[in-house]
Amino acid sequence: MHKDLEQAMRGLVEQNKTPIQMRLELLQKGFLEEEVDTALNDRSQKQHSSADKKTNRQLATKEAFDRLGYGFATPQFINILFWMSGASVFLVGLLNGIKAILQLVISSVLQEYSKLHTVPKERIASGGLVFGFSFFIMAIATLAMIPWLFAAGFLLGSLGVVTYGDLYNKLIKELISHEKRTHFLRNSAMYGVIITGISMLLSATIIDNIPGIMLTIGNFPLKVHGFLLSFMITSFAFILGSFVLSKIPDPREQKVYPFAKFFGEHCKTIWNQTKVFMRNKYVLFMLLPAIVSGFLQILGAAYYGIFIYEHFNKIYFGGFMNVAILYIVALIFSLFGPLFTKLVEKNTGLAPHLVFGTLLTAILPLVLAKNPHFYAVMAALVCSVVGASIAGTAQGLIAQKIMDFSTRKVFFVTQALLVAIPYMIMFPLGAWFASTYGFTILFMAIGIGLAAVVAPLYFVLVLITNKMRL
Repeated sequence: MHKDLEQAMRGLVEQNKTPIQMRLELLQKGFLEEEVDTALNDRSQKQHSSADKKTNRQLATKEAFDRLGYGFATPQFINILFWMSGASVFLVGLLNGIKAILQLVISSVLQEYSKLHTVPKERIASGGLVFGFSFFIMAIATLAMIPWLFAAGFLLGSLGVVTYGDLYNKLIKELISHEKRTHFLRNSAMYGVIITGISMLLSATIIDNIPGIMLTIGNFPLKVHGFLLSFMITSFAFILGSFVLSKIPDPREQKVYPFAKFFGEHCKTIWNQTKVFMRNKYVLFMLLPAIVSGFLQILGAAYYGIFIYEHFNKIYFGGFMNVAILYIVALIFSLFGPLFTKLVEKNTGLAPHLVFGTLLTAILPLVLAKNPHFYAVMAALVCSVVGASIAGTAQGLIAQKIMDFSTRKVFFVTQALLVAIPYMIMFPLGAWFASTYGFTILFMAIGIGLAAVVAPLYFVLVLITNKMRL
């Protein structure tokens, strides 16, 4: 760049001139139009490059804090500590069911609303603050053995994580394109597993090895437990992640749409389309087994960690460490589920994957009921996680092929409500069954339900869609 032009541009930058104003003044000073345009373009690219690097650093920091938080307080640890706080088996199952229903409905509403209205990143960050604060409540509840307070924190966190998770995923796509992301962000799933896994090991070590240490703060004695430290770390991780998110510049166009107007239109759409879907055989044979499968897997997941903790508490690695190691292995293998589905899709078709994936998920509850040995449970847990990933991926791809875009769009909007309504009846019954008959019979029922009810329903879908070569 010409030195005189460079000095002139630097002076205009110090005066906070806009690019258009800079161009006009530089041309008036006699600089060549081609040189001015080239210089302004170079400056713009440098600014964008610098802004992208800063955004990448901030997003990477936020991701690291989030993964740290998820690892230190996984759902399995939360359910175990809820149970240890004095909650009944019935309450544990019921609360997980309520959480699933709330997250389904709220997630569906927020995702649709965000298409019409730009949700400020500050509001998304506030969801993270709520989520982080909920762990502080759960820690106090566990320490004081107050199940209802733990339940309140648990549900509060469920509301916060939907806003913090779903809307953030949409935000990151709009903030920076995939090709401009760093290697860490492009491979956040892989690095996330590493950070979460290490965090789970650290959390399990802290909980198992700090049963209660007396500290004196001022004149007040305080008994510090490992779970209290883990929950505090989780709380601060999500709060810090929210703080970082609030500092990221938001260049999005701000769209405004009244929520009351949207909600009325949303409810009307669901009401009108539900009748249409009930007459569509493809939708029925996808929806019915999905409802049953989702219910059985969520209900089982509420109790798997508790059973593993209790059964292996005094052997192998002991306590929470057993739970951490088993789920870390499963977490690693979960990365291969979608890849496996895409690799063999062309040879076998998508529909058979629903049957195969469902049968894999049935292995874990059956093994826990009949052969609860550590390494057998590890293998079964891997099969279950991979199976759920395979079935979920295949179901989404089948929906793309048997429905046109407009039908599929409405289907995913209405699906949450169609699933949530039966869940309101099914989860209280499932929690009652668990508290009445115990874990062994419950796991047998879940395994048989997945293998003998859900898998055959998906097999009917295979037969129906056979001519379509799905």
